[in-house]
Amino acid sequence: MTAIAIILAIIILLLLLPVGVDAAFVGGAFSLSVKAGPLKLRLLPAKPKKKNKNPKPKKPRKPKKPKGEKDGEAKSRAKLKLTLADIKEMASLALRALSRLRRFLSIDVLMVHLSVAGDDPYDTVRQYGAVNAALCALLPHLHRAFKIKKQDIQTTIDFAQDKISADVRFAATYRIWELMCIAFCALGSAIAWLVRHRKRTKAAAVSAQAKAKRKKTDAKEEKTNKRAPSAAEEKKGS
Repeated sequence: MTAIAIILAIIILLLLLPVGVDAAFVGGAFSLSVKAGPLKLRLLPAKPKKKNKNPKPKKPRKPKKPKGEKDGEAKSRAKLKLTLADIKEMASLALRALSRLRRFLSIDVLMVHLSVAGDDPYDTVRQYGAVNAALCALLPHLHRAFKIKKQDIQTTIDFAQDKISADVRFAATYRIWELMCIAFCALGSAIAWLVRHRKRTKAAAVSAQAKAKRKKTDAKEEKTNKRAPSAAEEKKGS
């Protein structure tokens, strides 16, 4: 009983573990890290590789023989024929999945330090006012769309520089159970769409076969009617 409780506790802890990315552009340098719980792995900038003093010579690779198709065997792959309605339905499913991603996304850190600068002080002040107005209009929409835990937005004006500079950091995470929920919902929607698509294609194939049969029978009847002499013609001939 104790072992089962320990296993369940471990599974719950794993499901509650946050995983995500931490990207930053500070001082003109870009950095990217992935994290899982307390662990953090830096991807960019990559660590310099240690050079081997005595590198081993690479063995020459043997040329691979081209694989030829067997005679009389043509490889035919079943292609998925999509109509405009299918494409619209797929786009709707993709938008629904993106909406789930947005709802579960947690922005841990949102940092923007923007320094407005320029050659002309008048234009610099105008740009500074436009940037602050845009941020004031954009931030409420961001807070309604996402969960933002920590926010650090700063704008400054610098008359000594002639170029705009910015430092940005963005850290976002998902819980593992949230990713699993999104994946299972997307998989269920995709399977349901495939089942509906197969039913529609089968119904279309059956209706096409029925139309072809009707055309054949109508053509046969027309031929037989042309060949058989009418009753009036038979009387004239007699």
